[in-house]
Amino acid sequence: MSRAAIAAAAIALCLAVWAAPPPPAGTEEEELSTALAESSSSLELIRALERHLEKFPAAQRKAEIERALLKAAHEAQDQRRTLLYGERVLAREPEDIQTLDKVIRALLAREDRESSTRLLKYARRYEALVTELRKQPTPGKVTAGEWITGLDRGLGWALAAQARASGNLGRAGEALALAGKS
Repeated sequence: MSRAAIAAAAIALCLAVWAAPPPPAGTEEEELSTALAESSSSLELIRALERHLEKFPAAQRKAEIERALLKAAHEAQDQRRTLLYGERVLAREPEDIQTLDKVIRALLAREDRESSTRLLKYARRYEALVTELRKQPTPGKVTAGEWITGLDRGLGWALAAQARASGNLGRAGEALALAGKS
């Protein structure tokens, strides 16, 4: 992860922490601010945030911290942590299509049965979200053609991921049918 990305993640979390009134000495917020200020690399940022969650498992900003951990893990290409924090974010926000994308990509790197089962579940959810997006009007920032092309690519990608998962699960016929649709 680049220094700019680390700085951006740390600044975003620090701004959220510093926007609140100053905490009393030794509080969760103060410790989080200190940990963030002392992190100079993506790995240090990840470790500092993980230590904070270990120390404060019911942290007030747990959702924000887990989202920051997901972003840092994804940028550091840490598949294990991307899955860990991505699935935590999806447990709270099941329709977050960007997080679904990251989790699916991380699961595609694995071929074991459990990962393929999870991949199939998430790829189906992704397909359903793209299908729902088709029913919405074109956003103002893109042309109708660009919107449809992006949705078509998303749908094709979701079907290809489902085909891969089905193949890994030994369902060759289903995998071929899905691959043909993609």
